[in-house]
Amino acid sequence: MKASVLFFMCVLSCASLFGYDIDAGRRIGMGGTILITSPSASDFLLVPAVRILNRQILFESGFQRRYDLPELDKGYLAAGYRRRSFSFAIGISQFGKDDYYSEKIIRTALGFYYGAFAFGLHGSGKAIKIGNGYGAFNAKSFGLSGGFSHEEYHLVVMADNLNKPKLTENTEPEPTFWKIYAELKGSKTFSITGKMVLEKRQKISVALGQYIFLSGRNAIFWGLTGNPLTYAGGVEVSYSKIILNYAASYHPALGFSHNVSLGLALKK
Repeated sequence: MKASVLFFMCVLSCASLFGYDIDAGRRIGMGGTILITSPSASDFLLVPAVRILNRQILFESGFQRRYDLPELDKGYLAAGYRRRSFSFAIGISQFGKDDYYSEKIIRTALGFYYGAFAFGLHGSGKAIKIGNGYGAFNAKSFGLSGGFSHEEYHLVVMADNLNKPKLTENTEPEPTFWKIYAELKGSKTFSITGKMVLEKRQKISVALGQYIFLSGRNAIFWGLTGNPLTYAGGVEVSYSKIILNYAASYHPALGFSHNVSLGLALKK
């Protein structure tokens, strides 16, 4: 049983090498899309060209269970801050145990804003350790992003794995890939979000989501991802500066994943 779980975890880890993303938070329930105009700390960490407010501090901590497997439980922390035209974010995540299998990711991001334009630079590293003397592996990746906003239309384009990282000398380098994020603010009551992933020798992946504002700053959201078709949704509850979020997704073969996070959005 342990051997099969270890094999599954290794496959899952290799499948998530691209950009060494701290895959967590609200976007689990939005099909991988993000709110460009109102990002969470983990969104900002992923795409530093989003529209974080001046003098705003974002913080997020969370717990995730993937496919109802305790062996894949993950905890993470993310934080970001903007001061005038510049912003910075940092985050870390881990799942597994060092005496069996563990995966640690650290990610940093820098943002720059000029009118309707935003630009970002991010770097990330992954460290994998397999117990019983099977070894430890690590690699680093970096990427760039750029965004543009005009009234209710918002767009971000991101390139990742620009250095084509490798976990080991004997593995193939991970290819560079592109992600396109979009948001349409239909009104003050909802936003429609989208994402497209372009990667060499892979089918184009497309996702669609919607964030629906309720009373105050509370909201519900949903998302769909193709290839394979994955369903997602969740709820966000805000009180003063505190944000509590629950998101879930359903994979047709692997089952449910759940994410619970606690965040802060402060304005200095």
